[in-house]
Amino acid sequence: MTIHDCALNGASLSWLDERICVLDVREDAPRLRLPAFPLPLGGQFLAPVRESLSVRVTFAIHEEDPARRWSLLELVRAWAADGGILTLDARPDQQLTVVCTELPALAAEDWTAPMTICFTTTRCPYWEAAEPTILTGSGTMTLALPGTAEDAPVSVTVTNEGSGPVSRLNLQCGSTCIIFEDITLPVGSKCYVEVQDGLLSATINGESILPNRTPGSDDLLLAPCGKSCTAAASGTQPLQATFSARGRYA
Repeated sequence: MTIHDCALNGASLSWLDERICVLDVREDAPRLRLPAFPLPLGGQFLAPVRESLSVRVTFAIHEEDPARRWSLLELVRAWAADGGILTLDARPDQQLTVVCTELPALAAEDWTAPMTICFTTTRCPYWEAAEPTILTGSGTMTLALPGTAEDAPVSVTVTNEGSGPVSRLNLQCGSTCIIFEDITLPVGSKCYVEVQDGLLSATINGESILPNRTPGSDDLLLAPCGKSCTAAASGTQPLQATFSARGRYA
């Protein structure tokens, strides 16, 4: 897939200086791994899982003076070095959280040649919606995420609006469900169930309640992309819940 200008943390590469010209932005095919999963009656099946996604930015510096050209290259390297949120003109309203895995360098044999920067993501190898979808309410609600990927992880903030502490919490999103038992969520307090670097985090007043998750619970709350699903939070007291997720694009 070939595209044009790009921006990192809101700063466009071509805006750094008029002598910097973006020639090409290209997405590599996602790198996959094939973990083996056992079948109930024996044997295994392979399910491809995305491992990483890379974007390569090719640019030229239109400056004949070697010293000034080197200064412009240092400007580009500083722009790219720390990575961050990458956006592309060809993917409006989408973003990719990346690190820089290849900085540009002047070619010894031809210092006027185009140069390339490579950005890679392994934490979330999908383009995501630039703005999260947020749904707040009580009871059963309908959550609809944009995107073309199979699903996306969902975070939930639950507030106890009852007259006593919550001791059991049931969270549902689409076909996934997470249940916490023997917890204490005081009146007016919040429980945060979030996804951090692909792993589940659940806290009340800064203390983890993951040990209270029931054995039959799913690893994450997931919502399908490009379609709607039910989302609900219930417990031993009336609750208000805020579901938040970013749609993903394959």
